[in-house]
Amino acid sequence: MYNILACDDEQIVIDSLCFIFNKNFNNELQVFTANSGNEALQIVNTENIDIIFMDINMPGLTGLETLSKVMEVRPDTVVVMLSAFDKFQYAQSALNQGAFKYITKPVNRNLVIETVRDAMKLVDKKRGSMKSEGEFQKKMDIFSPMVENDFIYSCVFSKNRETEDLKPFLQYFSVSGMKHLFSVIELAGASKQQLDILQNHIRSFCNPSDRMIVSAFMVNRLVLFYSTPEENENVILERIGELYNKLCLKSYRNLRMGVSFLCDDEGNFSEVYSSALVALNYSQKNGGIEFASESDRDNLSSGDRDDDFYSRENLDSIKERLFSRMKLGDGEGVLYLAGLYSKNYVQQKGTNLDYLGFDSMEILVNARNLAKEALPGESSIPEISDAFSVFKTASTFEEIASFLERKLYDLTLFIRNNRHEKENPVVKKACDYVNSHLSEDFSLEEAAAAVGVSQFYLSKLFREVTGQTFVNYIGGQRLERARSLILETDFSIKEISAMCGYKDQNYFSKMFKGKFGLSPTELR
Repeated sequence: MYNILACDDEQIVIDSLCFIFNKNFNNELQVFTANSGNEALQIVNTENIDIIFMDINMPGLTGLETLSKVMEVRPDTVVVMLSAFDKFQYAQSALNQGAFKYITKPVNRNLVIETVRDAMKLVDKKRGSMKSEGEFQKKMDIFSPMVENDFIYSCVFSKNRETEDLKPFLQYFSVSGMKHLFSVIELAGASKQQLDILQNHIRSFCNPSDRMIVSAFMVNRLVLFYSTPEENENVILERIGELYNKLCLKSYRNLRMGVSFLCDDEGNFSEVYSSALVALNYSQKNGGIEFASESDRDNLSSGDRDDDFYSRENLDSIKERLFSRMKLGDGEGVLYLAGLYSKNYVQQKGTNLDYLGFDSMEILVNARNLAKEALPGESSIPEISDAFSVFKTASTFEEIASFLERKLYDLTLFIRNNRHEKENPVVKKACDYVNSHLSEDFSLEEAAAAVGVSQFYLSKLFREVTGQTFVNYIGGQRLERARSLILETDFSIKEISAMCGYKDQNYFSKMFKGKFGLSPTELR
């Protein structure tokens, strides 16, 4: 069923159109009528109008003025303009403003029928595109910012072509078999709120056929995972350039973007991501975009990284910077510096795995001590007890480097997340309330009342402090608790689902697999 509106200040024209609509599309159209532009706009604002036949010359709000306003509020509406004058400038103006067709009066019955059918086909096409985009957006809504971070995290650490952890994400987001690239985006001095707005702007500029997954890795950087079915490399890079230009027009004039080379191999995401980091370092400090060079692609794919790719720095200097970034909770900065340390270590001290493992162990011990100092009294700091056995049995440089990066990143995020809770007593109380009521069905209003603030204030404060919404935090905590119960108890999956606040076991299993890549049964 399609909703169609006939708008003309002459009733005889409306009656003629309605006769044609009802006689030829009896069960396909729901017909609405309007005698003025203002009346048409009221109907458009209250009804889901798909197609409009509208006179170009009407008293009051003209057809062209009405067309302009319709395109503002419902740009997917298919509008056919009618006029008694066969004037090129009228037609040109109407088409330039978004009209589908321009038809002269008196209307020809066969032409109207043909135009309606063409308009219906266009509506179907737009509906299909909107459905695809809507399904993707629903998935994005389900996948909380924390899970988007998990996906990006898995991409960054997909060493040695291990892609099993990525498959559930790639299938869910429908990006398998596409071209991919990474972009590291930096906005100096950005607050969490500004990064949230930037993320929304980035997504709003996405081409309908493409996919963008954006994650906030640190206080002033975003990581963009971009996938597209487009095959032409020049077209893809032009789109990224257009994205940067559109963001600059949104007043992000000091925005820096580093863009990786393209890949269709899901086994080397870590290397592709690294090329985006390097490109970012080459971009202008006061704003600019830089693309990874062909030499970067060759060096990364061959494993032969030269000094231009990873600049030679003093190892003690890198460690000092790394620990400074840890104190700030800068996970992205720590990730980059840990990789830089490992690469420079090989360049300067060789490839003796025992020496590298020993030095890496020393870094981890110092990093954990730093976490203890930053969060005195905190008992749940991530352990590094498995580091010794990993370093001792490692057979490749990549194993040690990857393990070191993951552990340092986990410690850094722990510092950042827990410091936020401890620094703000309201957020700490809210988190305690959530964790003690995970099995219950409670609302934001009830949690706010429990900590003594308004629900609006708690919602705003929680997002500013933790970087995620209150609802997403609850979902994440419930799933983490479920994972612990599955691994550590003999409760049934149904019981665990209820204990973690999920009334629908199927929904629980879907959410669980979305976060961890395995169903509850598969994990057990």
